Amino acid sequence: MRLLSNNFTSLAVCLLLQVVVLVSLPNGGWGFGTGTQQKEQQQQQEQEQATTETQHTEKEKESMLKQMDIAAKLKELSSNGISNDDALSVAGLLDALTEDEETLELVRNLRKADEGTRDPQLQAFLDSATPTDIVIGLKQLLDELRSLEVLFRDPQRAVDAMIEDGMIDPSRVELYKENPDQLAQDVQSGIYFSFVTLAVAGGFL
Repeated sequence: MRLLSNNFTSLAVCLLLQVVVLVSLPNGGWGFGTGTQQKEQQQQQEQEQATTETQHTEKEKESMLKQMDIAAKLKELSSNGISNDDALSVAGLLDALTEDEETLELVRNLRKADEGTRDPQLQAFLDSATPTDIVIGLKQLLDELRSLEVLFRDPQRAVDAMIEDGMIDPSRVELYKENPDQLAQDVQSGIYFSFVTLAVAGGFL
């Protein structure tokens, strides 16, 4: 009888230890199917990541094809006045601008704007510009945007040079002397505005 009691006690202790081990498993689980759940979660994450990468790849392909179409049109309209690389660069910027909300708002405003509100020199150009002129103008403006990084590596020196060349409105000379970085921002904004205006006039935006 005592032997039976001892065996029963040992069995009870073993069962109790197993329960303690199971309860103490991570995530409060009983240990059954935990590895399977983790594997399923990992597979799901991998599938979601693969789907996201596929979507990005498809979007990149669509964007590239769109840019190639725009570049071909630019090349044709320019009467081969710009290189393939320049055509692709302009097309890339045009494509990027179509995704920018501020640019799209500017485009809407430009379409509504009265011609009398535009810069006189820009308006004079638009009045007489051919499609070829517009494409060449877009390329030149892109070149100017690229050159800003070099021009304004030393903002103060750039201000002095532009003042000397008479390129700055006298009423803003003191402002730019005190804040050379403002000149870089204003020049960039001016080129950007001209680029968008030409793009709208040419039907690219």
